[in-house]
Amino acid sequence: MVDYVKVAADISGVAVSYKDVHTGEDISVSTTMGGVKASYLAMNRDAANTDRSVVELSGSVGGVDIKVAKASADSGVAISGDTWMGDFEGNTAGTSMALTDGQDVTSISLKTTMAGNTVELRNSKIDDGTALTDTSFNKIIVTRPLASGTTFEATYTMTDDDDAANLDSDSLDLELAVKF
Repeated sequence: MVDYVKVAADISGVAVSYKDVHTGEDISVSTTMGGVKASYLAMNRDAANTDRSVVELSGSVGGVDIKVAKASADSGVAISGDTWMGDFEGNTAGTSMALTDGQDVTSISLKTTMAGNTVELRNSKIDDGTALTDTSFNKIIVTRPLASGTTFEATYTMTDDDDAANLDSDSLDLELAVKF
């Protein structure tokens, strides 16, 4: 039995799709204009206050890869996963935040290479709808390939939680990945 019906097309370089799922619909639009990739995904659901959406823009300027994302959730549903550059759901060292219902996320990532290292700066803000409970973090990630396929990664994370000063934190995560 099929749980969904999907219709997709490419219209003058714009990819558009509509997916009718059992509990609502997913609408997706994406294109690339002048080297900038733009995409929009709306996950509309039949249940009240359970819609989610994400807008992403990405491109490269002067050797710096730039990505901006804004994910929004209604009051009865949470954003999940790592696709919004956020390291949410506790899946990566440094910042492990499970998002709650109604929280929105805005993120920017700047990534480049310097002296053989890959350097990335991520800034994310989690908006809880009130200024008293917002959380933001800055993350600096430096990755260096070493001999024999080994990789070194240093990640420094600064977290600012408006809910309570004792939830603010700084962390340094050092990893050495060895391939056999």
